[in-house]
Amino acid sequence: MLNIQFERKQEPRPTPRLSTHAVHRWKERAQPVGCSRSAYSELEEFVRHGHRRPIPRSWTTVRPAPGLAFVYWAERPDVCALVKKHTVVTVVTRSLCRGRRFGYDELVEVPCTLPARRSAPAAAEAA
Repeated sequence: MLNIQFERKQEPRPTPRLSTHAVHRWKERAQPVGCSRSAYSELEEFVRHGHRRPIPRSWTTVRPAPGLAFVYWAERPDVCALVKKHTVVTVVTRSLCRGRRFGYDELVEVPCTLPARRSAPAAAEAA
C-alpha cells in the first residue's frame, strides 16, 4: 500500500488589531498584578496563540452575534477575547461572567457619534 502524504498549505490568519478598549480591559481584568510586561504585548500574545471559534465556551455568558468570534488560549483558560471585524474589541474573564449574561453591546465601548456636518452654503447662511 502506498502511503502518500499531502501537505495542506493554509495561509496563516492575520492577527487582529487590538482596540484601546480591549487593552484597557486586559489590564483591568486579566493582567496579573505586578506583571512587568505591557498589557498590549500580553494581549497580542494571547490572541496570536489563541484558538478562534464562533461559539463561546460554556462559561462565557456573552451571547453570540453575527461576525463575533471568541478567542481562547490554553495557557489562560479563564480569559476570552472578543473579536469583531478583525479587531479585538474587549476581554472577559470567567469570574466576570459568573452569574451574569451579556449582550455584545453591553461589553464594548459604544463609539460617540459626531453631529452631521453642515454643508458650506448652510454654514454661510447661519453666519
